Amino acid sequence: MLSDEQPPPFRERGGVRREALLSGRVRQHEQRPAARGAPVQIPSTAIAKSSKAIHRRRRGPNPGGTLQPYSPVPPAMRLLLVLVLAAAVVVNAGAESVLRAVTDVPAAASSGIADADALFCDSWMLSVETGNAGPWRQVPARCGAFVRVYMEGERYASNSAVAAAESFAFASQAFASGEGGAKPAWVFDVDETLLSNAPYYAESGWGATQTSVESHLSAQNSQYIDPSLATRNHGEAISSFLSSGLEEFNETSFDAWVDVAKAPALPSSLKLYNELQGLGFHIILLTGRSESQRNATEENLLFAGYQSWEKLILRQPSDIGKTAVQYKSERRAAMEVEGFKILGNSGDQWSDLIGLPVSTRSFKLPNPMYYIS
Repeated sequence: MLSDEQPPPFRERGGVRREALLSGRVRQHEQRPAARGAPVQIPSTAIAKSSKAIHRRRRGPNPGGTLQPYSPVPPAMRLLLVLVLAAAVVVNAGAESVLRAVTDVPAAASSGIADADALFCDSWMLSVETGNAGPWRQVPARCGAFVRVYMEGERYASNSAVAAAESFAFASQAFASGEGGAKPAWVFDVDETLLSNAPYYAESGWGATQTSVESHLSAQNSQYIDPSLATRNHGEAISSFLSSGLEEFNETSFDAWVDVAKAPALPSSLKLYNELQGLGFHIILLTGRSESQRNATEENLLFAGYQSWEKLILRQPSDIGKTAVQYKSERRAAMEVEGFKILGNSGDQWSDLIGLPVSTRSFKLPNPMYYIS
């Protein structure tokens, strides 16, 4: 019998040995190596005999015990396989081109450093908002002007309004279905969620330290050398100040701004706040501000138009040293113990939203100015 595992170089028939795969001509051809680079010529008779031998090896026993010839792939099936392979090649080529476009270093659509900076900064902000950037300490120096234009322009207002509209659409559906039970709640962060600190950052260089502010004030107008006066007169001489080397967040100067209690409302958030109250939600404000800032925070919220919240939760002395994720997760857990069903949570930082327990839906507002872990 023939073996599929190790086909013999010859076969015997009627007691006479006859080679199946190699003729004398082939042997002679092998004994005479071709010149280097010359094509190897194999006689057609050897190819024909080899094909027959391969055909015999492909035979196999059928249930009746007789040998059947090998059945090739039907023409229709061959055509289908060719079409599938061709489509795969086209798709793969397209995918590779897309990957190259994504991973290449961004280039400006036109020549000029301003275009290149705008493209980079737009991509950087997307990375920040999606959380891909991870922890970051300050706005890149080349993006200071980009952040200022974004925060003072229509894009920031539009992005915030879309987030608020989607929040209300979900809230309406969830409340109508009774999903919130007896105490449906919505949690809001305060800074850059209900209140906008854009006036402060416009003065301080969108991330510049108080030292930079003081230096600028000295050069512009000595009557504002006092940092507290600078923050209280945020509409005056320093409104155009923009530090070329953006620095880290300065807590001291920001606390002075908080004490002024004049941060305006984010219009779309104020609208959402009132709409949720109209539906019957319990509004809970959960902020990273400290308990010592309660009076100033309440005063500022009322000044901005917010009223009748259920709770205003601030950091207690025991919360010092906790990350925002840990602190806010613990407070949400306490809300659930009190019987609140947190249907929605709005915040400008991912640390406002992640950590167990989470709300049914979370809504991230834009903030390219700073990061809180």
